[in-house]
Amino acid sequence: MLSGQASPTAGHVSPHIPPSVQRLLDQLRNTPLSVHDSAWNLISWNPLWAALIGDPSAWRGKERNIAWRHFAGLPSRVTHTPEQQARFETALVSDLRSSGLPRSRVPTQRDEPGVCGAHDAPRHTTGGR
Repeated sequence: MLSGQASPTAGHVSPHIPPSVQRLLDQLRNTPLSVHDSAWNLISWNPLWAALIGDPSAWRGKERNIAWRHFAGLPSRVTHTPEQQARFETALVSDLRSSGLPRSRVPTQRDEPGVCGAHDAPRHTTGGR
């Protein structure tokens, strides 16, 4: 136990928002923001973020995972230059690899039929680097 927090369980990503983070969110209520776990699952958002990105209230299951949404090519209001896109995809894959999930549970583009070709993600998700 560290700072009153239980150690994370291997292979488990907690959706819990600690009180210190919640206080920060409350102070930033005039800023669009969302909270994600280390596997990029959407946990919480404020109304300004919903107005900017789109209301995620109806998103269920995998639809709430920002990495999955991106690599699946789902519609998004976010635009990137090709360089930004490459950096974002590399950062997403890096986050997923370091999320504590077993490698077999880290979603990749190949997990979804019909997704290949939406993005150049396989170059990021293959290999054991």
